[in-house]
Amino acid sequence: MPPTVTGDGAPRHQNALIGAVLMGGRSSRFGADKALADAGGRPLGLRVADALSQGGADPVVAVGGRAGSRLGLVTVPDRAADQGPLAGLASILLWARTGLVVVALVDRLLEAAHGGAEVRPDIPQLLRAEQDQGDHQDDEQ
Repeated sequence: MPPTVTGDGAPRHQNALIGAVLMGGRSSRFGADKALADAGGRPLGLRVADALSQGGADPVVAVGGRAGSRLGLVTVPDRAADQGPLAGLASILLWARTGLVVVALVDRLLEAAHGGAEVRPDIPQLLRAEQDQGDHQDDEQ
């Protein structure tokens, strides 16, 4: 069941595992918005969002840029435009109001695919298990 969300799409409860795809770059060297680039018949931004979703992140949102809304994703605006990925990270953490956010860069999945590295959609599940284990240890103390 998806988390209950506020009017801006932010999760209301602390147990939500949020997936965030950073899409705020200008893609000046690439020549077009990387999030919209074709990656095996699907836009790259959606391939990254799919990997987070398959791993258990819900909701999965785009951070920065315009591509997220074009792809049908809730988009969290950058609080400081053109300030790089750390500004995007700050934006999603302030928006999320939760303890667990998995962040992916829209262009790193492409590099991993071309470099032969394994793309691991189970990372959100691993983080959730780690959080649950920590919560359980806190209950015992």
